[in-house]
This record gives sequence, C-alpha cells and structure tokens, in this order.
Amino acid sequence: MPDSIQHDAPAGTETIVIPAIAGLMPDGKIPSRMVEECRLALESANDHLALSGLSLYGVTHLVCLVRDMDGYRQCGSLIAEALGPARPVVTLRVVPSLPCEGQRLAFTVRVARG
Repeated sequence: MPDSIQHDAPAGTETIVIPAIAGLMPDGKIPSRMVEECRLALESANDHLALSGLSLYGVTHLVCLVRDMDGYRQCGSLIAEALGPARPVVTLRVVPSLPCEGQRLAFTVRVARG
C-alpha cells in the first residue's frame, strides 16, 4: 500500500506520493558507495509503486534529497535509466542530514494514476 494518496491531481486521477525512500541494503545498512545507495533507493521506489500497479516510468515529480552534491552527480545516468520514458519535474535539495546515520540520499516520488 502506498504511504500516501493525495487528491490534488486532475479530475478522475489520484496522485500517489511515496516519501523519503532510502537506499538500504537488505541488512538495513547504507552501502559504501553513493551510486549503490542510489540504485537501491530507485529499486525500493519501484517496488513501492508496484504495489499500486505503477512503476518509475510513470513518475511525474521526483524529489532528491542529498547530502553530497559531488556524489550525487554519479547518480544522474542511473536515475535517467530507471525513469525510462518518464520526464518528471525534478527537485534537488542539498540537506545537512537524513534520517539514517551515514545516509547520503533519499527520494520522494509522485505519480498520477487514473
């Protein structure tokens, strides 16, 4: 089930927002490389969306919270590949910290369905 459903989309559609997706390994730890953390976060986002019959290909807005802009630059092609044909609005924010110790990025995805 999605973490949040909002009804601010055009009539006949609903907007699904999944906030603060982290890129954690199965044991809950942060990978040593930011690009791996990014890959895991994208996989997690896609898994969350799949529960509603959706995928990253339908993302209309991607929010990226990052602690390190230099490390994030390594993630650009990975993000573009994961989004496929989607060309969402992207909001990038550099933040001083994230919820998990050592976490370098988190995604929030927004998808309109309907």
